[in-house]
Amino acid sequence: MTPSVGGAGATLVAVEIAYQLSQREERNKVCLVDLDFFDGACASYLNCPANLSQSALTQSADRIDEALLQAFITHHKNGIDLLAAPRSNRLWNAIKPEAILKVLDIACRLYDYVIVDLPRWPSPWMSSVVTGADENIVMSELTVPALHAARNRAEELEDVSEGIAQPRIILNRMSKKLFGNTVTVSQAEEAIGRPVFATISSEWEAALAAVNFGQSVSQAKPGNRLAKDVTRIIELLEPGEEAALSPPIPSRKRS
Repeated sequence: MTPSVGGAGATLVAVEIAYQLSQREERNKVCLVDLDFFDGACASYLNCPANLSQSALTQSADRIDEALLQAFITHHKNGIDLLAAPRSNRLWNAIKPEAILKVLDIACRLYDYVIVDLPRWPSPWMSSVVTGADENIVMSELTVPALHAARNRAEELEDVSEGIAQPRIILNRMSKKLFGNTVTVSQAEEAIGRPVFATISSEWEAALAAVNFGQSVSQAKPGNRLAKDVTRIIELLEPGEEAALSPPIPSRKRS
């Protein structure tokens, strides 16, 4: 999952997706991975430590194994496991793409679902991550600048994956207003040049409560519209489900 612009809500939705998947009857093992080393906010949103060492990602990938990964995991009380590093750009240029991929490969073996929160800027490991993912989601607000950025972001993901990735566009913070100067979904689709996969309602109070208490939106405000919209998105992404606004994407490695 990646935002089109800062503040598009990708991290909040990634946390909510991870939480809902972990609470299913199957009690899935879910890992949320924050690969935004500059501005990552998953640990802050969940109010828990960021234990992933950036220096470990500058070493040979051969040194990364299951035991080391477990040492970097933060176990959140809501059932999500988190892999996140403290914000820093000090070691950015030294991080090895193969180390990132080794971390994700091990995580995919250990967990039923791996949700990755990606940065907005190009990264050396981006092509492998998006190519190996079952689904790639681009989050956008319903503003013209954000929609243009979403179109560019989707095209970028398609380019780096050589056409394998087919990003899903999700519009966040949909207003209940029926009149006014708001952009409609059809206008949004025209701006981005592709179908909108799904929309998420604007629930400011629920989102604020979730961030303030280090919880998912479902925990902070049970039954709110945002959480229900995320539930529907998860259902649409299920294998065999036909999305109303977008064709299904062939299943690939789950991440």
